[in-house]
Amino acid sequence: MRKWFTRKNVLLCSLVLLVAVAGYLNVLISRDETASVPGTDVQVAAKPTAVPKASSGAKAAATATTTSAPAPTVKAGETYFSDARAEREEVRKQEIAWIDEMLAAKETSSQARREAEQMKLSLLKWMDIEQTCADVLRAKGFEDALVTMRDGSVNVVVKAKGVTDADAVRIMELCMRETGEKADNIKIMAAK
Repeated sequence: MRKWFTRKNVLLCSLVLLVAVAGYLNVLISRDETASVPGTDVQVAAKPTAVPKASSGAKAAATATTTSAPAPTVKAGETYFSDARAEREEVRKQEIAWIDEMLAAKETSSQARREAEQMKLSLLKWMDIEQTCADVLRAKGFEDALVTMRDGSVNVVVKAKGVTDADAVRIMELCMRETGEKADNIKIMAAK
C-alpha cells in the first residue's frame, strides 16, 4: 500500500490550498467599486470595461467599450499628468541605467547582452510611441493625454469629463495604428 502523506502530495495540496485562498481574496477585493493607485490621489474604477474582440475595426471595439458601461474615470488633481510623466521618466531613466550597467559589465554573457540590447530598443520604441500618441491626442483637441505602453498593453488617460463614442473611436484608431496592438489590449480612461 502506498503512503498518501508523501512530500510530493503535501506540497501539491498546499499549492491547491494557496490557489483557492488567492481566488477567494481576489473575489473579495474585486467587489470594491473603486481602487486607489498608491502614492497618488487617483481613483480608478475597479471593474474596467473589457473591450470585446473587434471584427469590424476600432469603431466597433470603441463603441462596444463605451456603450456597454461607462468608461473608467480617473479622478485627478491639477498635477496628475505632470506628476505621472515625471514618475514615468524617472522609472525609465532607472531602467535604462540598469540595462546600460548590464551592457557595460565584462562578465555579461553574449546572450544576456543581446537580451539587454533588445530590452533597451523596446523601451526606446515604447517611449517614442507613447510620446507620439500623446502629442496627436493633444493635437486632436484633448487638453492633455498620457499614454503608457508595454508588450501587449496600452493605457490611455485623457483629460476630459468623459469619453464619448466618437472620442473612443478616435483614440482607439490612433492607438491601434501607432502601437500595432489589438483593441483588446488598449484601455481608455478619462481624468477629470
